[in-house]
Amino acid sequence: MIYLASLDEGIEDKLNKYYILHTREQVMDVIADNLHANTILFRTNFVSKYFTPSGFEDFVLGARKINPNVIIKTEDEVSPITIDSMMKKINEVPTLDDLVALISWYPKEVFDTIKTVTGDIVDQKKQFLSYSAQISELQDINNSLVKQVDDLKSELAMQKLTDEALRSKFDIMISRINYQHNVNYNADKTFMVGENSFDKILYIKELTRVQYVDTFVYYLKEILKVMYGMPTRLVVIEGYYADGKVPLYPYLKPHYELTHEDILSGDILMLGMQPKTMSDILRNASNVSFLIVLDRAGYSQPHITGENVEYFFTASDIKDTEYMAEPLDPSRIITYSEDTLSIPYIERFDELDSSNKMSLYSSFPITKSIVDLLSAGDK
Repeated sequence: MIYLASLDEGIEDKLNKYYILHTREQVMDVIADNLHANTILFRTNFVSKYFTPSGFEDFVLGARKINPNVIIKTEDEVSPITIDSMMKKINEVPTLDDLVALISWYPKEVFDTIKTVTGDIVDQKKQFLSYSAQISELQDINNSLVKQVDDLKSELAMQKLTDEALRSKFDIMISRINYQHNVNYNADKTFMVGENSFDKILYIKELTRVQYVDTFVYYLKEILKVMYGMPTRLVVIEGYYADGKVPLYPYLKPHYELTHEDILSGDILMLGMQPKTMSDILRNASNVSFLIVLDRAGYSQPHITGENVEYFFTASDIKDTEYMAEPLDPSRIITYSEDTLSIPYIERFDELDSSNKMSLYSSFPITKSIVDLLSAGDK
């Protein structure tokens, strides 16, 4: 059935066979009838009497929720005033007199629009204050979590110091046992590895200090990276408890701060031989070709053995090699003498750019000799 919600009733309505609804209660009865698919046409005079603009919009939404079968329409010739349309009319008023005229013409609609808009502003302010409170609460939670992180970092640092202290006590105990029982046992210093997964290991053992070795190792790593398209890993072994050496190696991670990623592919500084860490490095999980070990720990023997390990020794004076059990091949010794391998001094080196520096180091006989040796064993 088609119902017409209207305050009046004309001949045209009767010709259209509309069932006239004169009150809001009659409209609600039709909406409650969900057994039939009814249509309700709302005339503007009915809407103006019984609803405000916002109230009619809410009424239509509620009616459709109660009875999805009901069809609600407004007269085609005149649409009821809505909040949006009234806001548009108010916004388009050019003068104050026109605004007064609009209020006189639509007093209830203008009043309802103003109440709705100001109510929305108040609600938005309340919501804003609520959000501000939530943000403050979240900020407090965040600050608390940051403090927890800082506390955990402090605890971790203290634990590392405790571990190092326990390690020191352990080494002192080993030294006392060695002295009292006339033995020479130290599990870390005598640690040897006979298996690894690298193509070649370049093991540089420092007998005495030679200048520019660190720079040479750095550029050798870069040269091998360019030649083979993959990084070369570096491990430096300093003496036990030599924590003052850590700032000298800004590009290396100390063994007591390692992450899983560092173990897999990083360049590492060990303060004393670290057996477990070295074993994990030699497994070569990142599948690179070369490892460079710069051993400055001071122990008499290298810590890594194997057929693919190439040994070199640094000595500021060739006489520093005489105490070795066997004579060393001059081609495996890095000194200042031209009779052995040597790293030339480059005047105003720091003024060169990186490409010129690498080009110079690529041309040195020591670099060519080591690169040829490593390349000869390339798998």
